[in-house]
Amino acid sequence: MNLNVTQFQAGDFVDVIGRSKGKGFQGVMKKHNMAGQGAAHGSKTHRRNGAIGNRSTPGRIWKNMGMPGHLGDERVTVQNLQVMQVRESEKIILVSGAVPGSNGSFVVVRPAIKKPAKRVMSAKVLTKAAAKEAKIALIENGRGTQAMHDVVVAMRAARRSGTANTKTKADVDLSGAKPWRQKGHRSCPRGLQVIGHLAWWWRRFRAEAARLFKENFKIGPPAGVSEGTERADQCRRRAYDRRVRGDGD
Repeated sequence: MNLNVTQFQAGDFVDVIGRSKGKGFQGVMKKHNMAGQGAAHGSKTHRRNGAIGNRSTPGRIWKNMGMPGHLGDERVTVQNLQVMQVRESEKIILVSGAVPGSNGSFVVVRPAIKKPAKRVMSAKVLTKAAAKEAKIALIENGRGTQAMHDVVVAMRAARRSGTANTKTKADVDLSGAKPWRQKGHRSCPRGLQVIGHLAWWWRRFRAEAARLFKENFKIGPPAGVSEGTERADQCRRRAYDRRVRGDGD
């Protein structure tokens, strides 16, 4: 059976299988994207994984626990890459997307198992006017890789088009990562968080009570008593209590 690049056409989706780049022994932050621990001088374990087990239940380490170890140099399959151009004379297939492996390594290109076997590139994929007309014509005529680059840029720009209300950062930069890092999770014990909230509400209550007191009960010290002294505060409190009880004006 004779296999060549002509069995693929522009617009097809393929899966590319290769061996990823070997990165040697790596820690949990690089290998498993863990957050690590404190970065200040008080911490002595900055990039370690921390606790890895529970208590007496289950009394063991869970399977597939992320640990430091060798990273890369394994079989990787990147799915649903679109074929942009097929050059039969040069026996080259140009695809849009990441291809696993180092430069010069061997890869396996197969029809995508999660996409139709044949799919003609349509104008709906390229929403830019220049990408729909001029760039497609350049690809069909095979006038170099610059046109290929321009088309890929236009396609990715079309995927990023939209407003901030409809797309997240992960959609815009075409990645599956979290659009923001979660803040405040286990930054301090729950008891300290509750104490902090109560202290904030107490300060707010005292400020509001002082404001209402000044607005509704504008009571000054009696004659002969200087403002700001302890005697003035005692007289003001007694007058406030009498007014609340209704004993006098």
